[in-house]
Amino acid sequence: MNEGMNRIVDVLQSTDDGSVAGLVELPAKAGHYLNLISMIIHPFRRDWSSLQALQAETQETCLKSLLSRLQQLVSCLEPLITDVAQRDRAQQLKESVLFLTRLFHFILSLPEAWTPSLRNLGDPFVSTILRLTQLFGAGPLTDVVAFPFLLDTVFYLLDGKYKSF
Repeated sequence: MNEGMNRIVDVLQSTDDGSVAGLVELPAKAGHYLNLISMIIHPFRRDWSSLQALQAETQETCLKSLLSRLQQLVSCLEPLITDVAQRDRAQQLKESVLFLTRLFHFILSLPEAWTPSLRNLGDPFVSTILRLTQLFGAGPLTDVVAFPFLLDTVFYLLDGKYKSF
């Protein structure tokens, strides 16, 4: 699992240039790794004790890269609020938002997910995902799939944050 997550981190970090094309390609490039990891750990879902935990360093690097990509997506989507002609671009970016949010859900589902690293990044994740929720909740970017999915993620983070202290 750690090696697979490291591959995902490599893909996330390869888009450091902030290019829209790099962000759009994230689901295709990293999605197969996430699917593979999900299939490998599926038999362990009922009994996590026999599964090796995600290394803290891997989790921290992944979370920081994930947060950075989500923040880049906010920056790319905000100008599209007023540009209806860019609807196709917004749709492509939405797929990346949904993929990264699913990846975040996957990390949160792992045993011992609420590490000090995640707690430290909790507020930036909440504010970033809340901004994405606003973008997809009204106006030209309104999306009936993305909005409730992102809102549910914010609520889950807030619930988990307060349970952990």
